[in-house]
Amino acid sequence: MFEKNFQRKYVATESYFQKLIFYIHNNPVHHGFVKQMSLYPWSSYESVVSEKPTMLKRNEVFDLYGTKEDFIYYHGQEQNTNEILDV
Repeated sequence: MFEKNFQRKYVATESYFQKLIFYIHNNPVHHGFVKQMSLYPWSSYESVVSEKPTMLKRNEVFDLYGTKEDFIYYHGQEQNTNEILDV
C-alpha cells in the first residue's frame, strides 16, 4: 500500500465517486486477470451485490447509483477505464 505508484485523488463529486468505484471493480477485468469483475476474489463487488453479511456500507453505495439494480447495470456497461478517471 505504501508503494510509490499510488496517488491521492480528490473526489469532489458523487459522479466522480461512482466512476472511481467502477474503476476499482473493473481494474482486474481491464488488466486481463478475469473475464468479469464478479470473478475476482479480492474485489468488493461481489460483497456489495450479495446478501451476505458485510462491513461494507452496501446501502450507501447503492444510494450513489440509485438502487442495487442501477449499481449492477452501471457496472455492466462497457466503459473506457482510462477516460473514466482522466488517467
